[in-house]
Amino acid sequence: METTIRKNKNQTAIERAQQKQVEGLRLTRHYCAHSDCDRPDSRIELKDLQPVMSVSLKGRKMVFYHRDCFKK
Repeated sequence: METTIRKNKNQTAIERAQQKQVEGLRLTRHYCAHSDCDRPDSRIELKDLQPVMSVSLKGRKMVFYHRDCFKK
């Protein structure tokens, strides 16, 4: 006999929020491109990643910043 545990909406919302928080702590393979970055040699966490598309005559290029550095 299998017993199923029913979860209410609030329990599943809390679990989703916790999972999102855990995923946000993962490091990406990107480094901050800002010239005045406080942490230029550390990889950017997923929750702090701010991708920006820069356009020039040579084409488009994706550049990555920490959220705090992008606001400077």
